Amino acid sequence: MIGAVGLLMLAGAVYFALHDGRNVGIAPPVFLGLLGCLAGWLVWKVVGTVSLVSRALDNTLVCRAARREWLLGPDEILAVKGDAYGLFLVLVTIRGRIWLWAQMDDRSGLLTAIRRSNPHVEVDRYAEARRS
Repeated sequence: MIGAVGLLMLAGAVYFALHDGRNVGIAPPVFLGLLGCLAGWLVWKVVGTVSLVSRALDNTLVCRAARREWLLGPDEILAVKGDAYGLFLVLVTIRGRIWLWAQMDDRSGLLTAIRRSNPHVEVDRYAEARRS
């Protein structure tokens, strides 16, 4: 949906620039172009956010996003951070940061699996499972 809106904004910017540029000025095409680029960036971030996490038999966590897959060994996760609104979890690894959707079915199970693979992992208070 976000991608479709961004594509429409970019198409509108090109249309205004080519056909109605003399009548409306430069501001509307530039504004629509910037909004289209922002929507494209947001789609890129959403496509790169992990939506499926599974555990292999050798205590390796497999994180899958639409554009990439990460295999994380037992000592590769250094910290787990969350945001104040409970929307995302961030796995801080040796190779960088991996963004996860926090609305998963078994968030406490994921944190338990991470702690089991690396007992020294730091989990901040925002990453802890919410109590109902």
